[in-house]
Amino acid sequence: MQHYLGFPRIVFFYLVTTLVVFSFENSSASSLFRKVSSFNEDSTTYADTNMIHAIQLHELVVSAFNREQRLRQVPGSVSLLTSAQLEQQPYLNLVQTLNLSSGVFAHNGTFNTSRISIRGIGARMPYATGKIRAYFENIPLTNGSGISSVEYIDPAITDQIEIIKSPASSAYGTGLGGTILLRSKESENFVPVLSHHLQVGAFGWINNTTAFETKRKKFFTRMVYNNGSYDGYRENNSHRRQSLSTVGGVVLSDRTNLRMVLMLNRMKAYIPSSIDSNSYYNKPTSAATNWLKTNGFEDGRRGIAGMSVHHIFRSRVLLDASFFSVFSNESEVRPFDLFDESRRLFGYRLKTSRKFAAEKLVFVLTSGTEMFLEGVIFRNFQNKDGLGAKGNPISENEERIRSVNFFVQGDVDLKRANLSLGLNAYTSDNKYTNFSYILTQKTNGRYSNGLVLSPRLSANYRLWNNNHLFASIGHGFSPPSLSETLHSDGTIKIDIKPEKSFTYEAGLRGRFFKDIGWYDFSFFLMDVTDLLVAERVGEDAWVGRNAGRSLHRGAEVEAQFFFIKENLFLHANPAFLSALDLKLSWTVNDFRFKDFMDQNKDLKGNLLPGIPNQSFSLVLHVQNRHSLYSNLTFRAVGKMPMNDLNTKFTEPYQLLDIMVGIKKSFNKVLLNAYINVNNVFNEKYAAMILVNAPAFGTQSPRYYYPGLPVYLTAGIRINWFY
Repeated sequence: MQHYLGFPRIVFFYLVTTLVVFSFENSSASSLFRKVSSFNEDSTTYADTNMIHAIQLHELVVSAFNREQRLRQVPGSVSLLTSAQLEQQPYLNLVQTLNLSSGVFAHNGTFNTSRISIRGIGARMPYATGKIRAYFENIPLTNGSGISSVEYIDPAITDQIEIIKSPASSAYGTGLGGTILLRSKESENFVPVLSHHLQVGAFGWINNTTAFETKRKKFFTRMVYNNGSYDGYRENNSHRRQSLSTVGGVVLSDRTNLRMVLMLNRMKAYIPSSIDSNSYYNKPTSAATNWLKTNGFEDGRRGIAGMSVHHIFRSRVLLDASFFSVFSNESEVRPFDLFDESRRLFGYRLKTSRKFAAEKLVFVLTSGTEMFLEGVIFRNFQNKDGLGAKGNPISENEERIRSVNFFVQGDVDLKRANLSLGLNAYTSDNKYTNFSYILTQKTNGRYSNGLVLSPRLSANYRLWNNNHLFASIGHGFSPPSLSETLHSDGTIKIDIKPEKSFTYEAGLRGRFFKDIGWYDFSFFLMDVTDLLVAERVGEDAWVGRNAGRSLHRGAEVEAQFFFIKENLFLHANPAFLSALDLKLSWTVNDFRFKDFMDQNKDLKGNLLPGIPNQSFSLVLHVQNRHSLYSNLTFRAVGKMPMNDLNTKFTEPYQLLDIMVGIKKSFNKVLLNAYINVNNVFNEKYAAMILVNAPAFGTQSPRYYYPGLPVYLTAGIRINWFY
């Protein structure tokens, strides 16, 4: 068993690399820290100050791989959801919006039950998002067990989403499938505004969002309070949530700025759980019988606090330092027990960058480290007669997790090309203590992955004008969680290995002629080894093991067309339409087990469950010069296997949402009112499936979380620019 083999080496590597970054004398490095403008020269930064939301074709800028770059110059696959695109999708959480990106598929069974997969990674997780990293403003939304919680971030505080669709180990570490980066506004885009957004709809949906934003000289902040409730389409499906989110900062000098994040969330959500085929087709509003009997629910409190410092040393070295704390307290009433969990996570992320410039060559050296410590205490109690009353304690458990990433990356910019070479070193250490009240015995265990090295090599080449070819090779991995390393008797399985992969991708992106739009086309091949399988041995009991290998192949297309560009002033365009733009995304994939044995059955060649063979989305935005607008969102999803055996498949489905609204300005007030018809075709579909759902006794497997039928929502948003 390995314990601290990797930690001293990581500290040594980081210190050496940081000294190298600071040691060279080259005053020309200051251009490294000049912000790349995300707008053309003829565009205006604050479209909202003119009371009209501007959607113009501009240079899309991302910071996905440790550098702020124009999207077309990035050497890798990245999808971007802008603030305009997020505003066009009035969902209560961000999970459903992610389906508008190619290569991403999100299941959303209820507000608190969802699963996000990227290129098939994470599709076989039971009830949560795993093997994918997620961050908000450099604060990890991924806990020490590898579970990422994107659904608790308020969309009103999020300005942009970047999705890295391959292992980003040289920048963000242990994301086997990729990384989701949620970002708030840049400091220069803050404006003095007070707003309120009321949404009402079918099934008792009421949501209030109040936001205050200000900018005074060098100080800026945005505060959002949300209060939402939902009675539910299904039995035992009600939901209540409150959240307070704040992002702010101060520009201390031309070289230093400080940024702070605080988020508090309280949610109580009843759990209808999944249902079998008969209920899905004949009574989709029903809850699982045992969950309805016990009135099962989840009651949780979560918080995020963070502070980051951005500083330039002597105009040559850039330092980004983030310090953060994340906590959660959760109680859950389940048919088989009552569960309490408390998590406390503390950590930091440091990154230094240095630029060296020659006549025809620019070299940027970046190094950094991310470390966090997490303590977890969880207990379970008997559920008396399955009615939700707390009985005798069953067990009490404690887990201590330490995770350390070190990364170093070198980028070379030439006249027509840029190259990037990175390396990540990772180590973790888990300590586990279990006390069983039933057996009256205590067990201890410790597990470490040792030192895992993950390289990444990528390149981008400008073929002609604004059209670029990119390619990359990267190593990714996902360490096992505690539940995957335990025997049924509570002892640690030290032979469990992390899942690992090599991903190969190539693509072409750029602009269409006359800047009418942009496109992004890519192929990928991912070879995953030491595949982790969670075998279910009880209703809430799993045993993990390394079972084989899978091969992920696919193609992704994204494109956006600006047939008419929206003007900042309505009277400036005499045409009837002031804006007409269309965004498309299409994913085709073939994900199969390459070497996989399960219960003495050879499943080689079977499709991976939980992922459709293809998906397509279309978003059409139309606005006329009289302030009327309409958004049309269409999604088509192909069939997907529901189990490893490929004996059960979902039906393909198509969803159409239509929003019609009006924007009007009155002096300093902007009014936006809309009506949204969801699932216009009244399509029957599974919003989420439970992969490899078991059958206990004479019960049928419960695969399905039914999607909502046709329903209506409406909203009004009032912005006062004081």
